[in-house]
Amino acid sequence: VHSMLIERLPQTWDPDTWQGMVGAVITDQWASLTENMQAILLVCELKGISTWVDTKSLLGEWSQSATVVKINAKEYAAQFTAENLEYLSIADNAALSMGDVDFEAGIWVYLDTTPASGATMGISGKWASLDLEYRLYVDNTGGTIRFKFDTRNTADDTTTTVTATTFGAPSATTWYWVMVYHDSTTNLIGIAVNDGTYDTAATTGGVRNGTAAFEIGRHTAGSYLNGRGQKVFITKDVLTAAERTWLYNSGN
Repeated sequence: VHSMLIERLPQTWDPDTWQGMVGAVITDQWASLTENMQAILLVCELKGISTWVDTKSLLGEWSQSATVVKINAKEYAAQFTAENLEYLSIADNAALSMGDVDFEAGIWVYLDTTPASGATMGISGKWASLDLEYRLYVDNTGGTIRFKFDTRNTADDTTTTVTATTFGAPSATTWYWVMVYHDSTTNLIGIAVNDGTYDTAATTGGVRNGTAAFEIGRHTAGSYLNGRGQKVFITKDVLTAAERTWLYNSGN
């Protein structure tokens, strides 16, 4: 199993050399859309390879404890089992650190279970004790279950949360495409599920550029995800509505 973080996908990319390609079908449209993306993570199965690494030598090697499951005839996903403390992690680096810049991220996530009341499950981000930057997670507050996105400001004294209220409660054993963004011009963060309407929240002071590792499957060295993750992307840009819809449709 490989994870691949790349600055763009070339139009000459040959998906036939991969087994179980999980990214969208490689087309001129995809190459154009991803040209300015700082990092794209595609969870794939590559012949003869059984470790998570950065295939382009851009970011370094992943720390691995997640397993891999086949979800259909061609696609694979990372499986996270909370009781086994499974997650993926890669050291802090420029591509995954933000600061007061535009950025947008997305992931397909599948919940084997939802969090218990008063608990959260980390999905992805850079969020460690005393080193907060951004995180996507699913939260259960008094029985109300929602996807949420947090950012920490540059002064490191305020956390802003936006909740996917418009979408409502996610269910177990269902795939969801969750996208989040920070717009440094409008000073807004947003979250949407399955290409729906974005909920937004106002921020002050941008987003902190921290040194925590980028992790998938937990946050703050706990709050482990019980579920699966697939087709993760991060770009230092705010996408158009058409681009967001295309990404959702390409992986749906």
